[in-house]
Amino acid sequence: MSSRKGRMLPSNLSRSQAFSGLPLAAKALYPLLIANADDQGRLSADPQMLKWNVCPNVEEITIGDIPHFLEAMEYQALVSVYRDAVQPVLQLRQWWEDQSAMQWAYPSDYLPPDGWNDRLRFRNQGRVITINWPHKADGTQGLPLLEIANQLTFSRSLSVAVQKALGRPATDAIAVPQQEPATPSTKGTFRA
Repeated sequence: MSSRKGRMLPSNLSRSQAFSGLPLAAKALYPLLIANADDQGRLSADPQMLKWNVCPNVEEITIGDIPHFLEAMEYQALVSVYRDAVQPVLQLRQWWEDQSAMQWAYPSDYLPPDGWNDRLRFRNQGRVITINWPHKADGTQGLPLLEIANQLTFSRSLSVAVQKALGRPATDAIAVPQQEPATPSTKGTFRA
């Protein structure tokens, strides 16, 4: 779920040394990542998904180029690329600095990278849910986190954010699939 409204392109991007270190086509791709990221600054890092969702009509950026461009962006500390339980994901590293004017931010469909704290402020069942938001707008009523944890289950990243806010270890903050046994064991059940 994402509002994808009001994305801010930082005015200092053209003067950024990190941005200047990118190949020309990667410089074209980076602002498109910002424009298409979810409310937590994340997107699938799968090259085919990125090409299809972010730059389908930019012929100069090919599916084969995308891993190289992401590697260059990661080297310049503009993105972090990691795996969640399902697929490769990228996190825009300056997201909250660049998007500080956002008024609402929905949970991501992707788990956050290790050490990242999502900022959430969204409406659910007629209430405003606020977690790790830097300031509350007038009229926002906070809910006890335990109540949120027990009621909301529509997003994997939301449960991670709630667990972190409660001070509990978020064991699936980066959910990398465990290796399955090569052959089924006769002891116990084989995990699917």
